[in-house]
Formats: sequence, C-alpha cells, structure tokens
Amino acid sequence: MIDRQLAHMARLLDDLLDVSRITRGALEIRRETLDLRATVMQSVEAARPLAQAGEHALQMELPD
Repeated sequence: MIDRQLAHMARLLDDLLDVSRITRGALEIRRETLDLRATVMQSVEAARPLAQAGEHALQMELPD
C-alpha cells in the first residue's frame, strides 16, 4: 500500500512540475495527429508482461 501511495505521489509531483513548466513557458505543448492504434498496441505490449505475471488474460480488438 505504501508503494502504491508513493507512486501516486510521484506522479502528482511530476504533473505539478509539468504545469509549472508550461506556465513559465519552459515547456511547449504541440498538437499533432497520431496513430491511436499504434499507441494502444504499444501500451498493451508494455503491460502484457505484468498481466501474464498476474495470470491475467489480456485481449484487445482494434478497428482497422
């Protein structure tokens, strides 16, 4: 539980630092088109080892 809370706090801190960088103009956000299918596939592949370690079935169906 402590590890989970620590990870959550670290993500919050990273988000706050990003907001600070954006408001100071040190970080620029650009909009661009991306291949959502490829992004989802990469995310699933990154999560697959954890799912397999927990003996979970990970299945996805994406449109063409």
